[in-house]
Amino acid sequence: MKLFQYIGLGWKRFRELLGVVRNDRLLWYIFLTLLIIDLCWIFWFGITKLLYLTGVNESLYEIRYLRITKDDSYPEIFDYIKTGVLILLLGRLSLKTRQWIYVAFMLLFIVILLDDSLELHENWGGYFARAYHLKPLHDLRPQDVGELITWSILGAFVCPLILIGFLFSKRAHIANGLAMMVPFVALLFCGIFVDQLYTTFWDLFFGAGILLDMIEDGGEMIVITTACMLAAALVKHGPET
Repeated sequence: MKLFQYIGLGWKRFRELLGVVRNDRLLWYIFLTLLIIDLCWIFWFGITKLLYLTGVNESLYEIRYLRITKDDSYPEIFDYIKTGVLILLLGRLSLKTRQWIYVAFMLLFIVILLDDSLELHENWGGYFARAYHLKPLHDLRPQDVGELITWSILGAFVCPLILIGFLFSKRAHIANGLAMMVPFVALLFCGIFVDQLYTTFWDLFFGAGILLDMIEDGGEMIVITTACMLAAALVKHGPET
């Protein structure tokens, strides 16, 4: 029962912070601008991939640095910048409030940034698959199983930090931490659950792979944008706003 209460509190605080963003003209315009940029990258990928698969136009999709699915592409770098800004905002909150919950989330997003930019789960997943001769699990390839192991290891590092943050922070800041859990869970959904779905359902129907790519990589972009604006609202208006 307590779990559902915490979920309800986190969702309520999440909506309150979005309301703060909505009522602040500057933050709202920044939020809309970032969302529009995210959506432009996402739909550019979806449309050009569809044109490529149908043979209508292959040249646009071959511009690799505009694809949301490619490492070191412009959309990916844009997301790294947003994550870096989010980390700085959480660091500012940590210094301002002296509350462990913001330190924990700052470290969490540092791990996420390192994993994404250095391809940790892909590289370590491949290592585990080769070193331990991992077998396919249902529809998951050995590489996928290795990536799940890697995420479990990273989770074993991150989860205690989050727990410590909640245990040693004041109630008002705990509510903010629960609100930040909403984008974090959404990131897990896009980055892990949808990523594994791709392995099984990418060819379920024509365009399924495109849709899953847009949900996975595009969803991550929108989630990071949202998390940035939550942190910005807390910095500008105060953690207890």
